Amino acid sequence: MADKWNLQDFLDRPIYAPDFQVMIGDVVDFLDFSESNIESQFHLELLAIPMKVAPQDRSTGLVEHLEDSTNFRFQVALPLRLRYAVVIALVTSIEWSIQLLVTQLDVKVPREPKGESRMIREIRGLQAVAGMEDEEEIRIAKDLVQIRNCIAHSAGLVRYDKRAEDTRSSVDRLDGFSLEKMHFLGEHVYIEKGALNPYAEKLEQLVV
Repeated sequence: MADKWNLQDFLDRPIYAPDFQVMIGDVVDFLDFSESNIESQFHLELLAIPMKVAPQDRSTGLVEHLEDSTNFRFQVALPLRLRYAVVIALVTSIEWSIQLLVTQLDVKVPREPKGESRMIREIRGLQAVAGMEDEEEIRIAKDLVQIRNCIAHSAGLVRYDKRAEDTRSSVDRLDGFSLEKMHFLGEHVYIEKGALNPYAEKLEQLVV
């Protein structure tokens, strides 16, 4: 491995940090733009409700029902779907970046620890080659991979998650993440607005 690691050779290869930054940054830009759009549309929808209800129906509770539905749609359902999608896109972008580096640098991927995802083991391999180690960034990556798996395979619902305890532990460690019961499907992973941004930044720095 030592013979293969050459700084000049690495710098001459077509691997550019800005490419990774753009790839991950695009995900964050999409998140911020979409959050802002949901918020502005929410206010427009609330303002439009009185115009949708005939005067004779305004005492029936229909206005309040439409307001409750709009609140749930724009404050819970749409933001949660967006943040779930961004978790998947963020982890996928990290996986693409790590895979490219491992392939280009011909890095040997460690087999241990057993049960750890390949992406995390690839990060460990890259860190070993670079002579650096950051367990905090690895922990963040592991937790987001676990959350991603819960979202992708169990719709973010803990009761269907085959590794529910791992998901609970990951949620506990991540700021702005929690387990809530905001919809009728039961306990699910909840992600607060802005919670993903600092983790995306840390993982961007890890890859670069």
